[in-house]
Amino acid sequence: MSIADTQTEEDAALANSGEAALAAHVCPNCAHHIEHPLPNYCGHCGQETALKPPTVFEFAQQFGGSVLATEGALWRTLKLLLFRPGQLTLEYLNGRRRHYVLPLRLFVTMSVIALLLMRVVMLLQAPTLAQIESKITIDSPEKNEGTVVSIGKVTLKIQDNKLVCSGLPDSLCARLKDRFVLEPKAIAKRVQGLPELTLSYAGTAMFLLLPLFAGFLKIVYFRRHMRWTEHLIFALHLHAFWFAMLIVQLTGIPAIIAIPIYSFMAAHAVYGGTKWSTFYRWLGFSIVYAVILGITLLTIIVWAFVFG
Repeated sequence: MSIADTQTEEDAALANSGEAALAAHVCPNCAHHIEHPLPNYCGHCGQETALKPPTVFEFAQQFGGSVLATEGALWRTLKLLLFRPGQLTLEYLNGRRRHYVLPLRLFVTMSVIALLLMRVVMLLQAPTLAQIESKITIDSPEKNEGTVVSIGKVTLKIQDNKLVCSGLPDSLCARLKDRFVLEPKAIAKRVQGLPELTLSYAGTAMFLLLPLFAGFLKIVYFRRHMRWTEHLIFALHLHAFWFAMLIVQLTGIPAIIAIPIYSFMAAHAVYGGTKWSTFYRWLGFSIVYAVILGITLLTIIVWAFVFG
């Protein structure tokens, strides 16, 4: 007996069991008792009582309706996100949520699209190993000999053109030696894969920074008496806009310059206050967060080079 025959028999058995359940006035989905005559839908779970395979038209209608409903929410969301700074957050906080894409889903969607496009652009513009190797210059072993970095009990030094370390676990020392082999081909290979590794960590890092971003907002706007989660909603929407501008930037349009202006306008719309107070708050906040982003990016690059 073929697999197709087995599947057909299973489908028939399921259909027969459903019909038998309806004949006994029991819903085949939730086993709830159905009064006679049979209604069009089960009063307990809402499933249709007319059990039949959907026609091609019905299937297309259901699928199309679902897609159009999703697209409608998406376009409404993008319209507010892009052209009315802060309004999407206000709509969510005021309870109008079913009309728009949820904040976390919006953030994830925008970040994934932006990072994927960045990866494609990097792959298209990535230099070859030969091009990278031609730009690498390594001093002679005699010049590098004896170079020492010492932090507490940890010592790193170059000996015979190789890295020697002490005070670290053997596994970490092995990784460091493998990464810091002073050969142009080895270094070029590591450098070539560094952008992709950095991107793979960047998405996770940005997501993990969101709670910290919301925490800073709660400190800056402590007099607003807003919950941390409300600040988090604003952070999700704001970062979603940043990723949207990054997507536009990748097309060649200088959209990044809109980020500071939009961020100021969104903060003023959500938190209120005078424009000058918002400006000074946001200026200080932006400087602190920019430093954190810089440190995070540097850490990601080093981590990707050493452990990637």
